[in-house]
Amino acid sequence: AHGFGGKFGLEKDRQDKSAVGWDYHETVEKHVSQKDHKIGFGGKFGIQTDRMDKSALPFETKKVVESNQNGVKKEIQKSSTSISEKKKLFEKLNCNTNNFSTSIKQVVKKETVIKKEVEETKIESKNEISEETVEKVEEVSQIIESK
Repeated sequence: AHGFGGKFGLEKDRQDKSAVGWDYHETVEKHVSQKDHKIGFGGKFGIQTDRMDKSALPFETKKVVESNQNGVKKEIQKSSTSISEKKKLFEKLNCNTNNFSTSIKQVVKKETVIKKEVEETKIESKNEISEETVEKVEEVSQIIESK
């Protein structure tokens, strides 16, 4: 218990200089700006310009708020085609995709038919395939690759 005044804190000669009692309430010293509010603003009435902060402005200075809007209205561009023309174009594109999908289905059907024929001829002739079926298979494979 060295530095705190002995065992019970009664020996004042052994007590540390910075030690304080339980009843002590410390108050923090205020900063200069908290003590005097007029410092940096030109004195009590704002007259002393030599004591004014560089960033502080007097009350007479009024800045006009500028608007970010400009008076020019944006013009909306009109479409060169009407809605009905766009609808027709869309329907035409849709028809083309349907035709394309049906043509692919037809090619796939042809390919399956030719494969069946090839398998049948293999079974019948035991690996002897006619030149016509080979040409058909090549044609179908080229059509599929092109699309």
